[in-house]
Amino acid sequence: MLLKAAKQHQPDSFLVQEPHGKDGKIVGIPKCWKSWLSKSGKAGIIALPTCSIPVALSEKENTIAIKITKNSKAFTIISSYSSPYPNFREILDELTDLTTNINGEEYLIGGDFNAHSQRWFYRDEDSRGKQLQEFIAEKHIFLLNSSDSSPTFEHNKRQGWPDLTMVCSHSLAAICEWDVLEEESYSDHKFVKICINSNISSLSFARFKTAHGGHCKFVNLFKSKVQALRNLISNSSNEEELNETTRTIQLEIHITCKQVYKIKRNPLIPNVTWWNRDLQIKKQELKALARRLQKSRGEDRIHYKIVLSKKELCSRKQSKEHHVDLGDCCAPTHKLPTELHTGQH
Repeated sequence: MLLKAAKQHQPDSFLVQEPHGKDGKIVGIPKCWKSWLSKSGKAGIIALPTCSIPVALSEKENTIAIKITKNSKAFTIISSYSSPYPNFREILDELTDLTTNINGEEYLIGGDFNAHSQRWFYRDEDSRGKQLQEFIAEKHIFLLNSSDSSPTFEHNKRQGWPDLTMVCSHSLAAICEWDVLEEESYSDHKFVKICINSNISSLSFARFKTAHGGHCKFVNLFKSKVQALRNLISNSSNEEELNETTRTIQLEIHITCKQVYKIKRNPLIPNVTWWNRDLQIKKQELKALARRLQKSRGEDRIHYKIVLSKKELCSRKQSKEHHVDLGDCCAPTHKLPTELHTGQH
């Protein structure tokens, strides 16, 4: 579903909660996508190739943060997950530590907080909701959730709004669009699309194949441009002129690279041909068994654990027969990635 959503909405990144992970990495995504997980593995961020220079910032128990460049400025993206049962203060302390250490830079927080409050459309209010409201007020954070949105969570007859998105300032909130998508997510949680609109253009460049030589040719071609670029740097007397000079240098390097090197082709979303309806049904069965196992106790828990292990083993054997590693894809997940962050430049 992430591949389908990526093709349709062209996001820069996904904020995910309770993804299926293995060895500290999110599985089932293309190799050209970068991903990061919190220490618990419950919160994650996936950056697509269009995401502007993502760098891991902080990895905490329930929270993961990366830093990107937006409009030539640092911008922090934070993904969080809080189970309904542990101490809620712990995740608030993590968010406080993160937002304090980035020294006034812009940031966005997206997560599944499992907190009830009438402010985000629950009929009741619990202690977690009160604590989160106090955190929002103390940090002067702006909640993006729309007042007329449909529930972000639906399971049987239950529904709720546990998935919240917050930004650091009113000016940032003013250029954000937030929407709950009604398309199928194969999860109890729906996709949430966040779009940050910007009128400021940004530069993006192709990647070049530099492993096969050509460097002497690059140096010889670029030599003729060096003196003019030095003059531009010397004549830059303010921030605006320095920014323009920087862009000129980048463009000249890019133009010279195009004359020397071949462009590295890295497809954004590879075609997936092995996934089919039968595999999707098996995946849903495993997820249902995993939920029953989580809720059951005593002998029932032992029974579901045995059944789940047998079905997982069967799925892995079938995947080997077809020369496709479906273990990661058919293994149960509590919920698929549910939050979508896109940027327009």
